Amino acid sequence: MTPFLKQIAQKLLNLKQDELESTLVIVPSRRAKTYILKYISESIDKPIYTPEIVSINDFIYNQTELMEADPMDMLMQLYEVHRKIEKNSAQSLDQFSTWADLLLSDFNDIDLYMVPVDRLFSYLSDAKEIEKWDLDPQKLTEQEKNYLKFYKKLYIYYIELNKALLKNNTAYQGMAFRFMAEQSSYKNINYSNIYIAGFNAFTKSEETIIKMLEVEYSAEIIWDIDKYYFENKSHEAGRSLRKHLYNKDLNKIQIIEDNWLNDNKKINIYGVDGNVAQVKLAVDLLQKQIEKDPKIIENTALVLGSEDLLLPVINSIPESINSFNLTMSYPLRLHNGYELITLVLNLYNDYKFEKDNTSDLSIYYKYFTNFLLHPYIQQYLPNNTSKDLCNEINKNNTQRIDKKYLDSISSKSMELRKLIELLLEIKRDVRSSIDIIISIFELINDNESQAWEKSFLSHYIEVLMKLKESLAIVTHIEKLNTIKRWVQNAINHSPIPFIGEPLQGLQIMGMLETRTLDFENIIILSVNEDILPKTQTYKSFILFDIKKEFGMPLPSDNDSITSYHFYRLLQRCNSVNLLYNSAVGGMQNGEMSRYIKQIEIEIPEVNNKIKIKHKRVKFGFSSKEKTQDIVIEKTDEIIEYLKNWSQESGLSPSSLNNYKRCTYMFYLQKILKIKPSDEVEEKMAYHTQGTVLHESLEDYYKQYINKDLQYEEFSKTSAQIKQVFEKKLKTKYKTMNTDTGKNLLTKRILEQYIHNFILMEKAFLKENKSLKILGLEEDLKKHINVKIENEEINVLIKGSADRIDLVNKTIRLIDYKTGAVDPKDLNITKTAKADKWLQMFEGKLDKAFQLMMYAWMYWEQKPPAYLLETSISALKNHSINLPLYLMKEKSISQEHINDFENDLEKLILSLFDRSKPFVQRENTRECEYCDYRSICGR
Repeated sequence: MTPFLKQIAQKLLNLKQDELESTLVIVPSRRAKTYILKYISESIDKPIYTPEIVSINDFIYNQTELMEADPMDMLMQLYEVHRKIEKNSAQSLDQFSTWADLLLSDFNDIDLYMVPVDRLFSYLSDAKEIEKWDLDPQKLTEQEKNYLKFYKKLYIYYIELNKALLKNNTAYQGMAFRFMAEQSSYKNINYSNIYIAGFNAFTKSEETIIKMLEVEYSAEIIWDIDKYYFENKSHEAGRSLRKHLYNKDLNKIQIIEDNWLNDNKKINIYGVDGNVAQVKLAVDLLQKQIEKDPKIIENTALVLGSEDLLLPVINSIPESINSFNLTMSYPLRLHNGYELITLVLNLYNDYKFEKDNTSDLSIYYKYFTNFLLHPYIQQYLPNNTSKDLCNEINKNNTQRIDKKYLDSISSKSMELRKLIELLLEIKRDVRSSIDIIISIFELINDNESQAWEKSFLSHYIEVLMKLKESLAIVTHIEKLNTIKRWVQNAINHSPIPFIGEPLQGLQIMGMLETRTLDFENIIILSVNEDILPKTQTYKSFILFDIKKEFGMPLPSDNDSITSYHFYRLLQRCNSVNLLYNSAVGGMQNGEMSRYIKQIEIEIPEVNNKIKIKHKRVKFGFSSKEKTQDIVIEKTDEIIEYLKNWSQESGLSPSSLNNYKRCTYMFYLQKILKIKPSDEVEEKMAYHTQGTVLHESLEDYYKQYINKDLQYEEFSKTSAQIKQVFEKKLKTKYKTMNTDTGKNLLTKRILEQYIHNFILMEKAFLKENKSLKILGLEEDLKKHINVKIENEEINVLIKGSADRIDLVNKTIRLIDYKTGAVDPKDLNITKTAKADKWLQMFEGKLDKAFQLMMYAWMYWEQKPPAYLLETSISALKNHSINLPLYLMKEKSISQEHINDFENDLEKLILSLFDRSKPFVQRENTRECEYCDYRSICGR
C-alpha cells in the first residue's frame, strides 16, 4: 500500500531540481503539506529545495491579499449593516443573533457557487411574495409585510456587508474565492509546474479558479479515486467525482486505483452499548495491537465520528502509547468551563438590568448552589466550603440569596470573600456579567496547578475578552439572554486547538481531518446513522427549489462528500475496526451507519479477500439486567448493637413499619444512621403539610385539656384553628412563600382541610354533647421482654398519639392523617382468603398496625370501666373519623391486646434472627420514592 500523498511526493521527486523549486502544489489542507514533506524527506539523502505546497484556502487568501474575517467580528459588522438599513426598525442584538449566522452561511454558499446575486434575491423575493399572496393586500398582517420587506432587502444586506468587509481588507471564505474566480488574470503565479491534488468535489468558484489554472498555467489535477465507488454509478461516494469527470478521458486521469476490488483487508465491526464503552473497546483494541506489533502505532489513526468523544478518548489513552497527536480542535462547549459560564450568568437571571432600577441582587438558591458545586469552584474554595454552604442553605430552607446573606458568609474564608466580591460587582449594564466571568476565570486560573486546565481557562478568558470588545460597539443591551446567546456563539466559534507531533505516534482525528491521508490501521468510533453521515436539517433563507435551480449545495451533496471521505480513508488500509453505539434510549437510536450496511452487503460480492466480522460487545452491567440483590448478614456486632439500641432508644411504630416493608432500609436508617440529605423545600412537602396541621390542631386544643368541650364553645372558638394555622405559616414556616404559586394552592387546600375538620367536629359534638381532651401529642411507652440467644432483654416500644379524648365512657386514640386513607385497610378480619391480622405483621396495613401499637401501649393506663377505640381523622377524606375494626368490633378487648403482643414479640424476634439477613424489598415499584434508592440501586 503506497499512500496517496507518498505517490505525490514520488511524482515531485521525479522532477528536475530546477523544476522542483518552481513547482506549486495545492492541497485541501495544511496537514497534507506536512505529510508530503515527510515523504519527500524519507526519500532523499541530501538537502534539496522543496516545492511550494499550500492549502487551497491559503492559496486563495494569498492571491487576493485579503485576510480571513473573524466570525464574531463579521457578526458585529452584519449587525451594524442591519442597523444602518433598518434604522429605527432595527432589531435588538438578541433578536438579530437568532438569524444572523444563517444569513452569513447563505452568503458564503452564494459566493462559493458564484450565484448571480441580484437575480437570486429577486427570484427569492418574488417567491416569498407568491407564498404570502392575497387578493386583498390589506389582509396581510404587519408581521407578514415586514417579512416580505426583509427578503427584498437581502441583496442590500449582501452588498453592504461586502463593502464593510473589504474596507477592512477582510473576507469570508466564499467571498474570497468568488473575488479570485472573477479575476481575468492571476498575480504572482510564476511556476513551471502546478499540481492540484487530493480533491473530490469543487464548488463553482473553485472549479472556475482551477480551470483558469489548467488553461493559463497548465496545472494538472491529481485525483484520489478507487474504481469501486467511481465506476458504480449508484454509489454516493463517487457522485461528485463522476460529475466533475463527465466526458473526460479516464486514461489521462491520475490517480485511479482498484484497492477495494483487489486488496486483502480485515474489517471488524463492533456494536457497543454506550459512548464510554466505545472508548473502552477502542483502547483495548489498541493495546492488543501494540502487544503484537509495537510499531503499528506509527501507522494508526483513531478517527472520531463525534467530537463528543474527544475528551473521554484523551483521558483513556494507555501508558503504553508514548506519543499521540490530536488533529481535532476541542469544542469549548463540551468542557466544564462552559458550564461554569452558564452557571455564573444564571445567578443574575432575576436581576433587573435597567438604568433607573434600584432593587438589590437576589439569587434563586438553586442557581447559587449549582454554582458552588461546580468542580472549579469546589477546588478553588478551601476544604468542604462549597458543600457546607449548600447544606446550610438546605437546612435553613433559604430560597433566596441576597446581598445580606452573601456578606454574612464572606468571612468564612479569604477565597470565598474574593469570589463574593466579584459576584457583587454586577452593574445595571448587562455586559458587566462578562467582566465578572472573566475575573472569576482569572481567579481560578491563578489557583490552578495543572497546565492542561490552565490552557483551557486562558482560552476562555481570551474568547470572552474578544467578545467584550465586539459588544462594546453596541450602545445598549437589554436582556441577559442576549449575553447568553452571544457567549454561546463565541464559544461555538472558538474551539481550542491542541498542539502535538503531527508525524509521530497515534493520530487522533475527525473524519474531515483524514482528507488525503492514508493509514495501515484504522479505528473509527461512532459509525452511527445521524453521525456518519451527519443528519442535516434544511436551514436556509433560500428556498430548497431555488437552491437547486441555482446549483447551490443541498444536504445530499454533503452526504456524498462524507461518503467519499469514509471510503477513501479505508481503501488503502489493511485493518479496519468500525465501532458504533448500539444503545437504544433517550437521544440514541442504536442504528449503525448505512456505510456499515453497505460494506456488509456489497463488498463480499466484489472482493472475497476482504474479511468482514460483525460482533456485539458488552461491558459489565447492563441497565436492563436485574440489579444484584444486597444481603447484609447479622453479625455479632450488629446483634449487640440492636440489643443496646432497642433497650435504650427503643422501637417506634414507624421504625417497625419500615422494618416490615424493607429490612435493608431499616438497616440503613437505624444501624448505619444514614439520613436523607436536607433539601430546600420550595414546594410544601407532604410531611410539612401534616406537621403544620398537627401543630395548629394541637395549639388550639391545648386550652381544653382535661376540660369538657361542648358544641357551643367549639362553635365560638373553632375559628382560632385557622388563625393559628396562618400564624404558623408567617412565623415558623416563613421561609416558605405561600402567597404565590403551588404553595398558595397547597395553602388553600389545607385551609379546606381545616374547614372540613371543623364541620365534622361540630357534627360530632352536636350528636355527643361534649368530649374531654385527655392528651395531645401524648408520649406512649411500654416494655416487652424477649429472649435473644438465651439472653432476656427488655425492649422499649415508644410512640406519640396525636390526640386522646374521652367521649361518654369511651377513650379514643386519634391519629391525624393528611394523606389518603382507605377504610378497608382499617377493617381487620380473618377469612379463608385473607388473614388481615397477620398482614399487619408482614409489611402491609401499616396504619392499622400503628393504631394497634398505640392501643397496646395505652392499654394499662385505661380505667377498667372505660372502653378503648383507635381511629384516624382522615383530613384528606373530608376529615371523616375512620375507626379501627377488629373482627367487626370497634372496641379493643384484652384478647386483642394479648394476641397483638404475641405477634409483636415474634416480629421483634425476627429482627434479631441471624437466619434473616437485611435484604431489599421484593416489590420494586414501592422503591420509586424511597430516600435510599440511590444507595441500593433499585
